[in-house]
Amino acid sequence: MKRTQMVKSRIAKWLMKPRIAGGVVLAVVLVATLQKYTLGAEQMNNLLIFRASAWHLLSGINLYALSPADHADLFKYSPTFALCMLPLTTLPLLWSALLWNMLNCIVFIVGIHSVSHLLYRSDDGGDERNRTITVLLWICAIELLTSVQNFQSNALMAGLALCTLSAMERGKMVLAALYLALSFHIKIYGAAPLVLMLLYPQKVHFTLAFLGFIAVLTAAPLLAVSSDNLLWQYQNWKVLLESDHAASYGLSVMSLLAPLLPNGQAVSFVQAFSLLLLGAPVVVLAVRSRLSTLHVRLLCGASVLVWMVIFNHKAESPTFIIALAGVAVWYALLRQWEAENSHAENSPAERNVFPMLRLDHKWLQNGLLWFVIVGTSLSVTDIFPESLRSGIFASVHLKVLPCIAVWLYIQTQLWQQIITPNFATGTQFER
Repeated sequence: MKRTQMVKSRIAKWLMKPRIAGGVVLAVVLVATLQKYTLGAEQMNNLLIFRASAWHLLSGINLYALSPADHADLFKYSPTFALCMLPLTTLPLLWSALLWNMLNCIVFIVGIHSVSHLLYRSDDGGDERNRTITVLLWICAIELLTSVQNFQSNALMAGLALCTLSAMERGKMVLAALYLALSFHIKIYGAAPLVLMLLYPQKVHFTLAFLGFIAVLTAAPLLAVSSDNLLWQYQNWKVLLESDHAASYGLSVMSLLAPLLPNGQAVSFVQAFSLLLLGAPVVVLAVRSRLSTLHVRLLCGASVLVWMVIFNHKAESPTFIIALAGVAVWYALLRQWEAENSHAENSPAERNVFPMLRLDHKWLQNGLLWFVIVGTSLSVTDIFPESLRSGIFASVHLKVLPCIAVWLYIQTQLWQQIITPNFATGTQFER
C-alpha cells in the first residue's frame, strides 16, 4: 500500500512540472491530430476551409460563398487570414494539420507562461509560479483539445489575448498592438482586449501602432490581388457578417434569453448592454488610477476573455478555450494571493491585499472553478452518457452557465475593489 502511495505521489509531482504538463498537452494534441487525419478529410472541415480560402483569394473567387466542391460550411474570416493560410495549402494535408494545431497549442502555452510570470516575478516565487502554470494548463487542457480537434483558431486567439495582457503590463505597447491587430484579422471580436488600454500609459503610442498594424494587415492581400478585387472581398465579408449576426444565438447569454428576445436586433441590444457592463469598471479604474494595481488590471483582462465568449452570438463548444483562458487568469490571481497571504504578517494592510480574495470566500471560488471544469469542460465529453449531453445538459445550456457565473463574480470583485478599497495602491508597470 505504501509503495502504491509513493508511486502515485511521484506521478502527481511529475505531472505538476510545467515542462511535463506542456509536453503531455502537445503530445495529446499530436495524437488527436493524427487520429482525425486517419478518419478522413471530412473530419477536418475547418482546415479544408482555411486551405481553400488561400486559393480562392488568389483566384478571385468570392471567399464568402459556399464551395461544396472544396468543403462544407462558409469561410468567415478576413481576406488577410486567407492570405496567411497560403503556407498551409502548399503542404500535404497531414503536415498542414500538424502545423496548424501545433501553432495554436504553442501560442496558447506561451500565453499561459507569460501571464503567470507577471504574478511571480521574483526568484522566491519560482516554485509557486511553476505550479500555477501547470494547474492552469490542466484546467484548460480539455477545452484546448476540443478546439484543436475541430481545427479551430480559438486557441490561437486565446494565446494572443494572454500575450497582449502580458505585453501591456510590461510596457511593450507596439507588441501588444501587433497581437491585437492579428487577433482582429482572425475574428473581429479578437480586438476586445483593446478596452484594457485605458488602464495603461502610452495610449497615443499604442493607438498609432494599432492603427498602423490594422492598415498594413488590411492591405496585405494587395500583394496577391488587385485593389478592386480586395474591396469586393471586404464587401462580401460585410454581407456575410450582417446575415450571420441574426442566424443564431450560439452557446451564449442570448441563448438563455432567447424566449425573451423578440428578434435578431435584440441580440445587438444585449451585446451593447454587456459591453457597458464590461467597460464601466475599466473606465472607473482608468479615472481613479490609484486603484489600478496588477491584480485589478489582470482581473479586468480575465473579464474581457470570458465576455468574448458568453456574449458571442456564434459561440460554440470549441470557442470556450477563450473563456477558460479568462477563468485561468482569474484562478491564477487567487493562487497568487493565497501564496502571498500565507507568508504575510498579521497586519490588516498585508492580509487584505485584495478584499474579494479573502480566504473565507475560498469555498465559493473553488466551487465556481469546479463548476466550470465539470459544467463547461466535462459536460460535453463521454464521461457523461449521450442522453444527458444531448438532453438535459443541452436544454439548460450547461456549457455556458458556469462561465456566466464566474464572469458575474469577477464583476463583483472589480466593483468591490472600486467601492471599498482598503489598501495602499499605485500603478506600477514593468519596463
